[in-house]
Formats: sequence, C-alpha cells, structure tokens
Amino acid sequence: MVIRTLKYLMAIVLISGCIEEIDLDITRTSGQLVVFGNINTSELRQRVQLLRTSGIENRINPVFAAELKLIDEFGNEGCFTAAENGYYNFQVSSIDVIPGRSYYLEIGLLSGEVYRSRLARVPTVTATTVSDRQYTQQTVLSSQQVDVDINIIQIVGETSIDDVSNPFYLRWEVDQTFRLNPTDFPDPFNSVPPPCYIIRGADPQRINLFNGENITSTSLVRRVLAEREIDYSFVNKHIFTTVTHTINEDAYNFWSQVDELINSTGSIFDVPPATILGNIYNIEDEEERVLGFFELSNTTFDRFTGFQNDVPFSVPETECEFDPNILRGQYPGYCLSCDFFEGGSTVRPDYFDD
Repeated sequence: MVIRTLKYLMAIVLISGCIEEIDLDITRTSGQLVVFGNINTSELRQRVQLLRTSGIENRINPVFAAELKLIDEFGNEGCFTAAENGYYNFQVSSIDVIPGRSYYLEIGLLSGEVYRSRLARVPTVTATTVSDRQYTQQTVLSSQQVDVDINIIQIVGETSIDDVSNPFYLRWEVDQTFRLNPTDFPDPFNSVPPPCYIIRGADPQRINLFNGENITSTSLVRRVLAEREIDYSFVNKHIFTTVTHTINEDAYNFWSQVDELINSTGSIFDVPPATILGNIYNIEDEEERVLGFFELSNTTFDRFTGFQNDVPFSVPETECEFDPNILRGQYPGYCLSCDFFEGGSTVRPDYFDD
C-alpha cells in the first residue's frame, strides 16, 4: 500500500540534489541511503524499499541483497524476503505487530553497514473508515491553454475513532485495482495474452493527514480522500481500497513537512529538505544523513467495487482491440505489456474476482 509514497520521497531527494548543487557540493547527496516503508497491524501487503541516490543526474538506484529485520522491544524478530526494485516484503506470520508494543527496523547491507529506525510504539487507537464514491466535473487548463471539463471520481470516507481520550494522528491512503486486457495479436498457436492487474494509488500526489490532539467526537466529518479522472481503465471494474493508518506524532510531523514541500506554491528553496528529518540512522555514524521514514501504524481498511455502469459519464474506450491495419508499434504501451504500469502484474489479487 505504500508504493505511491515513494514518489513523495523522490521529490525530496531530487530537490535536495538541486539545493546542494547551489552549494557547489553535489558529493554530499551522492550515495545517500533512502529507506521507506510501513509495517502495520492489518493483513495488507507490507514492505520496505531501499534505494541509494547518485549525484550523477540525480538518479536513484535500488539496493539489493540487504538483510532486514523487524525487532520488538523484547528482542523477537520478524523477517523480510527480497523482491524486485529494491523492495523487501514483510513476512506477516514471522512476528505479531501488536498495538502498544514498540519495534524498530534493522537493515544490514552487503558493505557491512547497519542501519536502524528509532524505536517506536504502535498506536493503540483504532480508526475505521467507511468509504464510497461520488462523481463530479472539474474545469482545468489544457496543454493548449484552453479550459476543458473533465469527469472526476472522488473517493470519500467517514471515519470513526474508538478512543479520543488521548491525542491521535491519522493518515489515509486510497489504492485502486483494475484489470486491462492486452491486445490479442494473431499467432499460430491462438494463445490469448493473460490479463493485466494494476494496483496503484488513486491519487498519488495527495497526502491525507489528521491531527486529533484536541478532538472529543468519535466521528470525523465526511471528507474527500482521493480523486482522479475517469479514463479508459473504467471500462472494467475498479476495486478501491481505503486504508486508515493511526500513526505516531513523529510520523505525522514527517508527513506534514513532506506535504508542505510538495504543495509549496513558492520556490522549491523555501523549504530546505535537510529540515525534513526521518527516523533512520547508521549505528556507527549517527551523523550520516539517511533519507526517508519507517512507519508503524495501527491500520484498518475498507473496500468497495465500482463498475462502468456506475459512472454517470461516457467512459472512453481502450485502444487495445486488434486491428489488422494498425502496426504493433502504433498501439498504446498499455496494450502491449503489463510492464507498462507500475504495480502491474499478470497475477490476479486474491480479492479481485473476475
């Protein structure tokens, strides 16, 4: 569920490189470790991504062959398995993530360096969101500098809190899952390409936060948690997953600063990324600057399914239907390969019923 958050971190890293070029010392950003992930109390897929920055062209590269452990306050250890692109999947059966218990992440690199997150407690407050959708139109400025109306789906949610006697902090994410069928090009074996299942953030530039320090009501007002344009993908059904994280104050402060940076209307130099401090450190050199944040949360989720018939607007058709007059290279990329999509896979999620 945290795939989209990497984009926010990318923005920080790339802007950081620009600022330090102004300081005429680009080497200070070269080779910085980037750690990002969330481990929580839910059954959702949980993972951590490791990256390393490069001072050349502000590139970010995956870190492979690391050993990751989740360690609780009693010394019990949970494990991770390596996946693609620097991701490490948490094995949820290896250790229980319990509200009120404290944990830290430990990362061992092939170079021998060891990094840890600060010990943090899983919040005990549980927040539950019931989500739904609504449709609207918005007027935007096109690339031709002309006002155009676009059709929008908004994911809205009403959240209830089980305990407001102490301060609490919330972060919401909304993911969407949909299926697309690649172009079925004729072949001697009459084989049909498998469908592609795409899991991605519904509104990846939005950071939804709530500060519950002075809240007395156990119900929060209905709010928009994500919105996106109705496009060709709505020809098929969508499953929207609204995830509600109860997070600690440090995580809330981190995300608040990231949100301020991304949505700043002034110069990118108004908010120096060096002031956005994460919670990862090198155990041998705490002065080393490590980017990112490792988050622990008490998490719930809600899902609903939307179909094309639910959309009160005309839905654009895909361009994947085979046409003998169109060359393979003239089809859109999403018609040719599941790899076109970040988060695309030919493996059907267990909650997606064809």
